[in-house]
Amino acid sequence: MIASRAIRFVKEEEPEISIQQLEAQAERAIVIGEPIVAFDLLISRDNEQLSAKCWQLLGQALANCGSPLRARDILEEQYLNTPTPELCASLARINKDLWKVTRDAGKRQQFLARSHGLYVEAAEKFDRAGIDHESSYSWINAASTAVFMARRDLAEKYAEKARSLCKALLDSETTRSTHWIEATLGEAMIILGDTHQAQ
Repeated sequence: MIASRAIRFVKEEEPEISIQQLEAQAERAIVIGEPIVAFDLLISRDNEQLSAKCWQLLGQALANCGSPLRARDILEEQYLNTPTPELCASLARINKDLWKVTRDAGKRQQFLARSHGLYVEAAEKFDRAGIDHESSYSWINAASTAVFMARRDLAEKYAEKARSLCKALLDSETTRSTHWIEATLGEAMIILGDTHQAQ
């Protein structure tokens, strides 16, 4: 008779990576369409160890996995503790996602107004920090949400801010890809009514 033996599973100790490496790996996972991998990476650390960037990525991973309400709750709490422009912009995006999928008209308007206000706030923060690429994206989102709020005055005001930033970025010497800058500029021109330039 063969004696039964208990099988013991031993978790291998993995070398702990730095927070910067964790951020890079999680961001890469999200970019290539693997938000669950990003989520698993980020929750492998204690909450106290996570940076504001990690929390931002965790919210993005949850949203991309189809849990925008959970993502919003996490980002709202973290933004109160650490009001970075990146967390602000991510929270704005989550509220815009919720506006798109919510059927209740009253809640939809709340999510849209919250998204718009946060995009303006994020853009102003990026402006103060001199981060023009992120500022232009936030201003164009502030403009587009203003369009959906039927606030043409605000939409044109913020689209003009985005247009000016994009033109300056395109005129400056940079090694960055201009793809998203040009896309943002095109959207700004549409809102400003210049479809020829947008095209």
